[in-house]
Amino acid sequence: WAAMTRVANLSQSGTPDFQKVIVNGTYAYVTGTQASGGKGLYIYDVSNPASPVRVASSFDLGASAYGVAAAGNRLYLATDNPTQELQVYDITDPTTLSVSNLVNSYDLPGTGKARSVAVYGVNVFVGTLDDPPNKQFYSIEMSETGPMVLNDALGMSGSVLGLALQD
Repeated sequence: WAAMTRVANLSQSGTPDFQKVIVNGTYAYVTGTQASGGKGLYIYDVSNPASPVRVASSFDLGASAYGVAAAGNRLYLATDNPTQELQVYDITDPTTLSVSNLVNSYDLPGTGKARSVAVYGVNVFVGTLDDPPNKQFYSIEMSETGPMVLNDALGMSGSVLGLALQD
């Protein structure tokens, strides 16, 4: 830790206000707000960490994305879209991501409050901003062929801004 050095640096046009980043394979998925020209999701090829390259640069989520998770060839996003807070995309080829890659979505109670997401098998967990009387933590079952199904929800005091699963 005493001798850390920067491997690469890049800047993005507009003011996307980056939120979360995950690396899946050789791609980094970065969420951001839509404010000041942000596109909600940015994908970078990081196969050469010293020279990350943005791919699917024309993709615009049309909403701000806050949480991000990947499982297999699926990307899960927690967004502020009022009718599709949870969005699932096919990322078999991240370089060609478009709106046609949307596999499924879920409309949580409230309006655009999703902030975190985690995935375990077919279960997707979503945390939201505190928005009484709505709950703040949701368990949703993913379906490849039909609508997603709410398993359960938990109300608590405060917002669920981050989720992590272990083992």
